[in-house]
Parts: sequence; structure tokens; C-alpha cells
Amino acid sequence: MHGNFAEAMKNFLILLGCIFVLSSCSAKKHKPLEVVGLEKIQQRIVEASGIGLPGKSAVTGKEMRESSYKLAREMAERQIEAIIMGLQCTDGRFMNSVLASDAKLFALVRKLIQKSTVTRKEWTNDNGCAVTLRLTKSQIEKKLKLRLK
Repeated sequence: MHGNFAEAMKNFLILLGCIFVLSSCSAKKHKPLEVVGLEKIQQRIVEASGIGLPGKSAVTGKEMRESSYKLAREMAERQIEAIIMGLQCTDGRFMNSVLASDAKLFALVRKLIQKSTVTRKEWTNDNGCAVTLRLTKSQIEKKLKLRLK
């Protein structure tokens, strides 16, 4: 019983310490959260990076690189999709509401993202991969026939 009390007291003190640290941090002024790729969006470019590790089933170096590249590219594509969903059209609507109402436009966006330009591809010593993909707003506007802010 004495051991449980000591453990409970230890957990309580850790919790109390965390609350103290969090409360002292909240008094400070913090910069707003940074949106990944926001500076690129303002420059009429949508760019995102992804990282991938080799799959467990991959045995040879080539298989490891191929599987890590696929994962890294998929991650970057998902990030670009998220950035595109947050873009605003000139009529005030956001892309997520536009694409939610039109499945054909959403399919066009997916195809456009899959055809995005690979601007950087790097390999690590353990056959991991880092990929950066890029799209311009003009490519998006042409494909979807929409104007973006």
C-alpha cells in the first residue's frame, strides 16, 4: 500500500510540474503557428516534402529505395492536397467546399497532384527517401478552370 501511495504522489508531482510549466509558457507571447508551405503559396507556388522509410518486405537495395520513394511521394502528395484544400477562390469559397461538391474536380486535383514536379529527391544511408513536390497555382487554375486568390 505504501508503494502505491508513493507512486501516486510521484505522478501528482509530475502533473503539478507540467501544469506549472504550461501556465508559465502561456503568459509569454508566442508567434502564430506556421503553416507548412504558406510562404510558397503566397509566391504562387505550392510545395511540400515527404519522407519515407523502406518497407519491411523489401530485401534488396533497389526494393528498399523504391518502397521508401513511394511512401515519401505519397506523404508529399497528401500535404499538397491539404494545402490545395485550404486555398481560396476569388469568389470567396475555399477549395475544400468546391471539391467536396464536385467529384470530377476532385479527381482532376488528384491527377494534377500525381503529375506534380519532383524538385528534390534525396536518399539516406539506410535507403530512406526525402521527396519535395511542386505545383504552381497557375497549373491548378488551368486544370480546374478556377481563379485562386
